[in-house]
Amino acid sequence: MGSGPARAELSLFDFGAISLAISIPVRLTPEQMLRLAGDLADTSPLTAAAKLLLAPWLERIKPVIPGYEVSDLSEEYVVFSSDRSTTAGSAQTPRGSPAWRDWNRARSARERSRKRRD
Repeated sequence: MGSGPARAELSLFDFGAISLAISIPVRLTPEQMLRLAGDLADTSPLTAAAKLLLAPWLERIKPVIPGYEVSDLSEEYVVFSSDRSTTAGSAQTPRGSPAWRDWNRARSARERSRKRRD
């Protein structure tokens, strides 16, 4: 599945925010990518893992931030980048095909996840 090493970038901002960006290059068929998108629609496991990963950094900055407290607020983004011009949402994907159904399932899962957070 992989096509290169995973990379992570951590940014600590002077106003107290932390940004963690993780890039994992993969080689997937469009169908596999859609399935992965559906699996990643619920970002709570990723958020929990990120919080565990960030815990040591939070402890390191705690003494220098007046009124320090960890917020439950978070923003999660899962971004797919492809060098292919064909996607399941394009006109090239036949309606009702497995890729089309997976794409719609993933979209529905994202919408349900978004509604649960609201």
